[in-house]
Amino acid sequence: MKSKKSFLEKLGILEKIEETTMEEELKPQGEIIIINNPNEKGEEDTFSMDKFFSINEIYSKLSLPSKGTDTIFIMHSFLEALPQNLPLEVKRQSVQDLVVASGMDIEALLQDGYKRLTELNIFIEKFSTKIEEDIVETEKDIERLLEKINERKKFIADRKQLEGEQMATIQYETQKIQNIINIMSE
Repeated sequence: MKSKKSFLEKLGILEKIEETTMEEELKPQGEIIIINNPNEKGEEDTFSMDKFFSINEIYSKLSLPSKGTDTIFIMHSFLEALPQNLPLEVKRQSVQDLVVASGMDIEALLQDGYKRLTELNIFIEKFSTKIEEDIVETEKDIERLLEKINERKKFIADRKQLEGEQMATIQYETQKIQNIINIMSE
């Protein structure tokens, strides 16, 4: 049985978008990053920033939906459905008309976009700060280890020098004794 196409789909303005379930959207792609972000109770959730995180994982942790008609992404879907060769102003007006005709609030969608920009910038700032702290700490560890290595190398050099001096002293003494023995045994 064929599904009915909407008027906008028939005109080629919109394309049907496959819907995904919330479970599919939130399915982890890798390790989850937890940043310092107050939850509803005002408490902070903290987690490791040692892994790569997909955008869906970040949105999930920030309690931001990654898809839906109440997000900035509906405008992206509308834009993608329009022919690529339309002038920018025509695209803008068409999307605005589609949003209004769909009963959505353009300002609320734009505010969602601004909120996402802010949250993502906070996230990457904290992520980068943590990575930089890890790098600085690791570099300090390397410096400490290099100091220990240099101390151990100096210890080895000192021991070799001590061994050489001791050998030279013993060889001198054994030659002296051998010379005495050689002279006396003739």
